[in-house]
Amino acid sequence: MVTVTLNAAIDQTLECPGFTAGAVNRVVAETRTPGGKGINVAAFLAGGSRPVTATGFLGADNVSLFEALFRERDIQDRCLRLPGSSRVNIKVVDRTSGAVTDLNLPGLRVPEEALDALGAALDALTLDHGCFVLSGSVPAGVPATVYATLTKRLHAKGALVAVDTSGEPLRHAVAARPDFLKPNAHELGELLGRPLGTPGEVARAARELHAGGVGLVVVSLG
Repeated sequence: MVTVTLNAAIDQTLECPGFTAGAVNRVVAETRTPGGKGINVAAFLAGGSRPVTATGFLGADNVSLFEALFRERDIQDRCLRLPGSSRVNIKVVDRTSGAVTDLNLPGLRVPEEALDALGAALDALTLDHGCFVLSGSVPAGVPATVYATLTKRLHAKGALVAVDTSGEPLRHAVAARPDFLKPNAHELGELLGRPLGTPGEVARAARELHAGGVGLVVVSLG
């Protein structure tokens, strides 16, 4: 199994009792966790003792947390390093009020030549891997058609492709007929242009995608 993460992130949580905007605040605890959907999928699979390879893009300036995770979980690291930093998502948690404040920093801008290099890396991985998971948001500089393009490229090599994304990247990916698609109910309704208010409506919408050529559609309701 290969997971592909185009927009990796570091999730930084700051615990700050009585947080007040515009004032000096004291942080009592801090954690940093490497993430991004594809990274999370790789960590989950590795936790079940399944062999997994991670590829995609990482910023060279803050790559150490990702490398530590790969070593700890025995994930094969085939990620491409780019100049700059992977995005950081800061969450300020005030346990006294229950309020949570999110501050999301911009991430990498991916040049066209990096996408070409990723395509070549995926071609090489198809020689000994048969299933690829393309998941997460799309970073700056990358066209919304990227998952559709990669799905077609991997299908041409005989690989199975799973896609988990949203918005325009999801809309384009569906047209490439991935073997597995995992939207949530809101994303599925947005894709089809209608609200899905009941489990029956969700099931009918999933069958509609399947009839259009998507292999397996699994919809989360949360």
